[in-house]
Amino acid sequence: MDTQPEINITETTEENKSRNSYHTDTNVYPAIRTIILSVCVLIALSVVIFLIYQNGKSIYANGI
Repeated sequence: MDTQPEINITETTEENKSRNSYHTDTNVYPAIRTIILSVCVLIALSVVIFLIYQNGKSIYANGI
């Protein structure tokens, strides 16, 4: 009399679809990484151009 009860753990696909209907499997990390790197590059270029401009203005005003 050593019988073990059967446990049915499997779920139907309809239950899985309804349960996961509000979840989407989109990975936003690559998009955010691209945006952050683009912003950092634009800031760096802006700083370099600003410093070149300031240096040129200083050379023009004061001479070499």
